[in-house]
Amino acid sequence: MRAFREPMVWLVTVIPVLTIVGGIVTMRLASANGPLASAPETVSRSGQMQLSDLGPDERAMTLNLHAVLEQKSPGRWVFTDWPNINSQAATLMIVHPNEQERDMTISLADSDHVIDLVPDALPWALCEFRLQDEQAGWRLVGTLDPATQQVHLRSKLSRL
Repeated sequence: MRAFREPMVWLVTVIPVLTIVGGIVTMRLASANGPLASAPETVSRSGQMQLSDLGPDERAMTLNLHAVLEQKSPGRWVFTDWPNINSQAATLMIVHPNEQERDMTISLADSDHVIDLVPDALPWALCEFRLQDEQAGWRLVGTLDPATQQVHLRSKLSRL
């Protein structure tokens, strides 16, 4: 019993025990919401790298396409700047940062400049907004600026 009065014995036993308990708690917290979903892009693998197709982004940059989506009121979104796409139907994807089942896809016609969404259905400031044509000929990407309540959609390559 005299050994438990020695501080070195406590260091030798308590630190490994706390490390094991901390590891178990970390694993439980990390797996509480299930696995993280992957990005909705198709990628090709080359060695250890994942490469995505930048063709739609290059086409959007070449055509100088851009759009602005503004949240006018909770649940009401309006395109204040619409790309000149010659009346093609476009798709707006709202990609949740880590739960793929919460992603939203909305088909838009050239005249659909107002979108009604459920207020606070997603953490809008964390989501990625993607506007693309039906044939994936071009793609515009942006995130919500909480200060202005606007999403500036541009080609990924125009940001470089």
